[in-house]
This record gives sequence, C-alpha cells and structure tokens, in this order.
Amino acid sequence: RLPPESCKIEGFRGVGLQTGDMIMVQDTVTCGLGASSIPGIPGVMVSRPSTFRDYEKDRSGIWPGGEYFRFEVPVTPPGNFDPIGVTVNPGLTARLCWCGKMDGCDPSNPRDFRADAGTITIMRLEEEVRFQCKVKADCVVPVRLATATPMGAGDQLMAKDGTADPDGKRGRLSCEGSGVQGLGAYNNGRSKRMQVVGEHGHYEFGMTLAAVGRYILCWCQASIRPCVADSEFTFFVGTVEVVAPRYVF
Repeated sequence: RLPPESCKIEGFRGVGLQTGDMIMVQDTVTCGLGASSIPGIPGVMVSRPSTFRDYEKDRSGIWPGGEYFRFEVPVTPPGNFDPIGVTVNPGLTARLCWCGKMDGCDPSNPRDFRADAGTITIMRLEEEVRFQCKVKADCVVPVRLATATPMGAGDQLMAKDGTADPDGKRGRLSCEGSGVQGLGAYNNGRSKRMQVVGEHGHYEFGMTLAAVGRYILCWCQASIRPCVADSEFTFFVGTVEVVAPRYVF
C-alpha cells in the first residue's frame, strides 16, 4: 500500500476484463460472505483505463480498463479522478473479490462479489524501525508488533543497499536496491523468519559481517507469500546501521 493518498492494483490479469469491472475488499475466508464495508476502506474499486494524470498523482503506469483499479473519487473536469486514502486500523490482510461489469453487481452488496481474485495486505506502520548492529556481533532487529500490523511470525526483512523515499509518490513501496552482503544467514541481506518474543517480533540476521554503513529494511509477508526474489521485499520499515565496535583494530 502507498501512503494515505493512494491504494491501487496495477496489471490485474484475467479473461474478459473491461472498464467497469469492480473489486471489493472483504475481510472473510470466502468471497461473497464478507461485511458490506471494512472501517477505513472507501467502498469498491471500479476499473478504468489509467491516464498520464494518474501517473502524475501517484506514479500509476499506463493500463487498459480491466487491469487497473484504485480507490478514488471523481473531480472536475469530468473524467478525472483523484486517489483517496485507506486508513484501516489495525492493518490487515483481506480478500480481493471481483465482479465483472456485465454481472451488474450492487457495490454495496458483498454477496454479489463471489469471484476470488487473491489477497491484499494493508500495512499500518506507526513507528519506523531504527537499529544498530555491531561488526562481528549477532544482529537481531526488534519490531514492536503493536505498531506494525499485520506483521506476524514467519515474515522476513531484507537489508538492502539502496534508497527509499517514504514521503514521495510511491510512499513506503519505494524500497529499491539489492540485498546487503554480510548480513543474513546466507550473507544476502535476508533475515531468518520472524519469531515473536513478547510484544516484539525478532528478525535475526546472524553475525554482522557487512561493511559499516546505513541500510534500508524492506518487509515481505513471508508468512503467507513466497518472498523469493529481492523485488518482493517492497515495504520500507526503517533502517539498520552497521557500526564498528570500539575494540575492533
């Protein structure tokens, strides 16, 4: 998810997709059984072709109708739309339930949205991670779980040598770069699967052998997703700084 300005789906794939198709987010195990609304989620997403104006607003790509969905409101002049915020509290993972234009679904009736199109995770991060790890010492990054929902046991972080711009148009999804050598069980920047210890989630990176410097931390929901490629670690949660202890000569 992007900051409150935008929540969108790009590159949606299927057969017979078109402008006017709709997606409803339902907090349920099976589409068609969810509540009519989830607090903080503004109705349904109605597909349309994206425009250059959308790119200027939130870096949306150019997509045909049926492949692009966004929470938005119409603005003047007619035919233009502005993204609107998603403000769920706590964060959650929910189902994406689709309905085709020709089905004539009622956007207020979840029973009309019976086609399961996958899941969406809306991360709510209230406290950015800032942590230091010393060279040649074990590196365990703690995250206070009450401030990072829906993080859970089994998730992973990747320390990347790259850049992030959480205040930019891509928000916290601007987690670019490659895994840091010298951190992680396989020296590829990837933590072990998160373990819950009291009120915190612990991400273990093993012995710190990376070069001194500050690296960005990117989250992937490995508890329910594969999280195989570096590019799957997309959500910026903070930084880890590798420092040299005073006794190192």
